[in-house]
Amino acid sequence: MEKRPMILSLLLAAAALYASPAFAGDPAADSLRPGVLLLYSSGEPLMTISDIKGPEQLEGITQPTPVEMNTRVAAGRIKEYLEKQGVAVVLKPVQEATDWREVMQYKTIVIGSATRFWNVTWETKRFFDDLFLRIYVREGKAKGKLFAIFTTTEIEPSGERTLAAMESTITDCGGNIGLRMILHRELSLEKARAEIDKFSTALAILAR
Repeated sequence: MEKRPMILSLLLAAAALYASPAFAGDPAADSLRPGVLLLYSSGEPLMTISDIKGPEQLEGITQPTPVEMNTRVAAGRIKEYLEKQGVAVVLKPVQEATDWREVMQYKTIVIGSATRFWNVTWETKRFFDDLFLRIYVREGKAKGKLFAIFTTTEIEPSGERTLAAMESTITDCGGNIGLRMILHRELSLEKARAEIDKFSTALAILAR
């Protein structure tokens, strides 16, 4: 007879937890979605280039780092490393991230963009203009969130400018930059992979 009230209490507690904001998808909940949201942009190529080049050649032109280590490939390598360390990762192109509330449910957000004329790609710029504008006008929404940023670029100074632009936008919205990485043409494939692994190692520690 004494066990029934205890069981009933446990069931009621479980029901209350399930109905809490953390389970309802409320971005203001203290218990945010676990793991890492990893967004990337490789850039949209010019139509004239698309007409005369195949996918592999096109990727080599639009990605200034080696074809084997462009933004998309780098993001995939980061995801693979983190998952081996037991960190859950959601990987998607930046243009598929359309709901600022969903993005802000993650405590750790990684954004990678190819460099275009000393700045981010147009997809990444649209992401910031749209989603981060909404975050900005809701003061404090990015507060306490950890961001990691990276870029693929032809020359390192151009990549620095790109990361600076990303960092300014994120910090203006209250986010914290924990890690940054530049992959440029002068890096060999071996060195580029080593940089990504170093970045991923630090990210795995920060994301736990």
